[in-house]
Amino acid sequence: MAKLYGWGAAVVIVGALFKIEHFPGASIMLIVGLGIEALIFFFSAFEPPHAEPDWTLVYPELAGIDPIDGISGRDRDNAVRGIGGGASGPGITNISLSSNLDKLLEEANIGPELIENLSKGLKNLSDNASKLAMLQMQVLLLINSLKISKGLLLLLLNFLKVIKTNQKC
Repeated sequence: MAKLYGWGAAVVIVGALFKIEHFPGASIMLIVGLGIEALIFFFSAFEPPHAEPDWTLVYPELAGIDPIDGISGRDRDNAVRGIGGGASGPGITNISLSSNLDKLLEEANIGPELIENLSKGLKNLSDNASKLAMLQMQVLLLINSLKISKGLLLLLLNFLKVIKTNQKC
């Protein structure tokens, strides 16, 4: 099936290239290539899904039992997905993601005060960034006004030179 994907994609790509370059036969190549791709996708819908690999072979620490709640790695994955069953029984599906998050926050000593401080810090950062943006705009306006002033000064100097040369004549 993978080879069919490749052949169909190759015909579509070459057909698109022909279409972009206005070569003859581009339309038929696109029709054939996209038709092949449509057939391939139709038949690939009936393929059996790939088996999930046993990650405990690569990462042996996943095979152990979790000391927090006594659920092994694969059973925990099934519980989070809501599949249930497994070696630890049907009661696993009651695991709440929010309770797990609460446990993790408690173990890391992350309390409401710390989250409030983080919120204040982010607000201060936002305020300071806004002030910096305003300061940048003011500096740019100052630079532009200095350029205009320089231009006006040069214009005035040239005007004075013209007046001086006219007075000599």
